[in-house]
Amino acid sequence: MRACVNLHNRYHLSADDIDDVECRVRMGDRAADSGAEQVFSQQAPSGDYGAHFSTPFIAAVALLKGRLALADFDGNALKDPDVLKLSAKIRREDDPNHGRPKYASGHVFIKTKDGQVYEERQHIHPGHVENPVSAADVQEKYRYNAVRLINLEKADALMHQVMTIERLPNLRDLTERLRI
Repeated sequence: MRACVNLHNRYHLSADDIDDVECRVRMGDRAADSGAEQVFSQQAPSGDYGAHFSTPFIAAVALLKGRLALADFDGNALKDPDVLKLSAKIRREDDPNHGRPKYASGHVFIKTKDGQVYEERQHIHPGHVENPVSAADVQEKYRYNAVRLINLEKADALMHQVMTIERLPNLRDLTERLRI
């Protein structure tokens, strides 16, 4: 996913620009379970559960939007024509250079219609002690997800309280704000 986000941020390709995408991830023992592999390789998942595990769907969202948020996995988002068009062009392959068990690495190759090839390898996954997630990344992801239930002003006020929780005189105000 992070390799796809990086490719999005660098090249801003559209579904129409792309001819083929290969996502290399460790398939390991799960590849032997054809039921699990069907879920991981679904190009057009029928529900939010399948979308959360579908490499082609996740890669398409990340390549087109430069992010993943809960809103990308339900309702009309599962029918986004650009995401589905790109997802149909994405193959999941085993990564012979995976970093397991220490790292959850991935390698993405994009071939565009004009013959260009772009690639990105993410050897150390975000959130690993050797590749920590920045506070800005956490805050951005929180905002994407929080605004599904509350407005941005309330989301930012809550985030500020949580980020400064050690300075709050008591938690009552914070817990009251968490009620929806």
